[in-house]
Amino acid sequence: MESQLSDEAHFGQGEVVILVDDLPAITRATAKILGAIGYQVESFIDPKDALARAVVLAGQEDYRLDLLITDVIMPGMVGTELAKHIRSIFPDVKILFITGYDHQLIDAYAQETGEEVHFVMKPCPAKLLAQKIRETLGKQ
Repeated sequence: MESQLSDEAHFGQGEVVILVDDLPAITRATAKILGAIGYQVESFIDPKDALARAVVLAGQEDYRLDLLITDVIMPGMVGTELAKHIRSIFPDVKILFITGYDHQLIDAYAQETGEEVHFVMKPCPAKLLAQKIRETLGKQ
């Protein structure tokens, strides 16, 4: 991912993001980029840890979760299942899937939930990721 973004239209405005990817290097790099462009990021390499943290955060007064960014294929829990669990805790959360694989699981998730699904393919340049995040949040 490129680390420089020149178009401030793609910057965040303090939105709260949970980022989940089982590859530590990708998680660290992505979290660093998102933090640098204005997002509040909590990152995880284990989807079960992310879910446990979401449960804790849901109990905090005035906590909001704006966006879940999750890999699709991960050990222990696929991203679409994590998204369903997170959505049950935070009904208004937006979801952006990131995958390096065929998007059949994402298509099945869309059919099951009836939601518009947002996703990007890996590897994803920082500028494209920033654009997809703004699109997912409805702030194009």
